[in-house]
Amino acid sequence: MLSSVKHWAVAAIFGLGSPVSDARSEADIRAVVDASRPRVAACGNQPAVVRARMNVRPSGVVARASLDSSSGFASVDQCVLAIVRSLRFSRTEDEQQIMVPFKIGA
Repeated sequence: MLSSVKHWAVAAIFGLGSPVSDARSEADIRAVVDASRPRVAACGNQPAVVRARMNVRPSGVVARASLDSSSGFASVDQCVLAIVRSLRFSRTEDEQQIMVPFKIGA
């Protein structure tokens, strides 16, 4: 399925909208991701950074999510993945892969 991914976005610090475009803008990605950061930060108490990779369908639903880097704690990783899977992005014409680092804890 990765071969069907037409656009790649790396969100270092990254909207639900109704118009359909070729790809989500960095601003659209940032708005959705930034809104999730407080929930992700609360997943654990130990400072860590995890890098989440997600495939987002044209509908804006996260089809697949995985971690490229782990916090070292399975419960924290599962918490982050649950939040990432719940994200909803703007609609586009193509599937998109997005990678985002998240800070956990203080």
